[in-house]
Amino acid sequence: MQKNFSEKWSLINILAYTGIFLLIFTPRLYMPFSIVHILAIVSWIYLLTKYRKIFINIVSCPELFLFILIHCVLIIYNLCVNFLLTKDFEKTYWSFNLVFEVLPCVIFFSIIFINKGYDLNRFYGVILIVGFLQVLCVVFSIIFPDIRNWMISSSGSIGLTDLYQEVGSFRIYGLSGGYTYTMPLYLGLCVIISFVLGVFSSYKYYYLIPLYLLSIAVNARIALISLFIVAVIIFIVKFRRKFFSNIIGFAFISLLIIAVINFVDTKSTNSTSIDSWVWVNSGIQEISNYYNGEATGNLSYLTDSMWSMPDGMDLLIGTSIRPLGSDIGYVNDLYYGGLVYSIILYSSYLFLFSRYNKKNIIEKVVNLSVICYLLLTNIKGEVFYPNDLIKGVLLVIIFSIMVKIIPLNQKINLQKNRIKT
Repeated sequence: MQKNFSEKWSLINILAYTGIFLLIFTPRLYMPFSIVHILAIVSWIYLLTKYRKIFINIVSCPELFLFILIHCVLIIYNLCVNFLLTKDFEKTYWSFNLVFEVLPCVIFFSIIFINKGYDLNRFYGVILIVGFLQVLCVVFSIIFPDIRNWMISSSGSIGLTDLYQEVGSFRIYGLSGGYTYTMPLYLGLCVIISFVLGVFSSYKYYYLIPLYLLSIAVNARIALISLFIVAVIIFIVKFRRKFFSNIIGFAFISLLIIAVINFVDTKSTNSTSIDSWVWVNSGIQEISNYYNGEATGNLSYLTDSMWSMPDGMDLLIGTSIRPLGSDIGYVNDLYYGGLVYSIILYSSYLFLFSRYNKKNIIEKVVNLSVICYLLLTNIKGEVFYPNDLIKGVLLVIIFSIMVKIIPLNQKINLQKNRIKT
């Protein structure tokens, strides 16, 4: 047991977990640039030397090669648009960052855990541990406000500091670069994985879900839909085989949600100021009002004024600019590059995410839930670019691809290298 524990928390593992945490959440503490740049340089050095043959084999597989090719095309397309029209290189940087920085890091970290003998189910645990580290950061920042203030001020972001002054009484907890949207979305991915593993592997994973939900609730409510999505997907997948047990499970989840809503409502009613309980409860009330035919709060914008479409040729090829007053990912992408850009962008991700083992029920349910999660959260804001959620999903998907395509002899060589080191 002592040997297994020391193996699990060896120096390599600790560095790998730390690297993945930094890759996903990209916190800035007195750093004038993104930590991903450093991680990418280290990854490229190893991939072009020690792991060169494996790296070539991986990027040559049809799924990943097509994904990279499409985003290289998007880089060229974005550059043309930027130089000729907008002079705004943000989307070009997104595509470049994905191909030349994020993907090498993802492949490098995946090789490390394959070297350790991890299969996909064990690698899900890596994703959950990284999420739990963020939960600890959230709890820590709630308990120690001074340290939270230091984290915000040391980020060097004027925009984040201004936002903190505006909503800091009930949001922005943890250590991340995307407090109010993409960090909670990654924790939503952890909710999905925990729920699936709880159903098909061990009930112990259920204990993690409330911690992830708490960390989501104090940052961005939208990620709470992850629990609903995965519950529905599991119910549909298992419905035909175990009807009665699924009805009981669905009823239990419904009662649990009702209990949580009542608890939040009570805490909100007893609150003397605008805090996280009031903010979460306002979201519940918005959903309730919408169900009763009245759109209020954020839902009034998401279902009405933020929806618009370009006309004529602009609908096909876009206007190269974003519309004012809309956060909706689909609308922003349509205005930027039209249907051509949007379809190419979304299909590249969805094609890669759909390449799962249909015989592995855990992998199947996780991937189906993630696809639905991506499509729904893109309504609230742009999702299909290198952010906390996408990087987490890429880690899961690319690891699952690599486990299948790395030849047995290369896995043996990896194990030999592990023994030597």
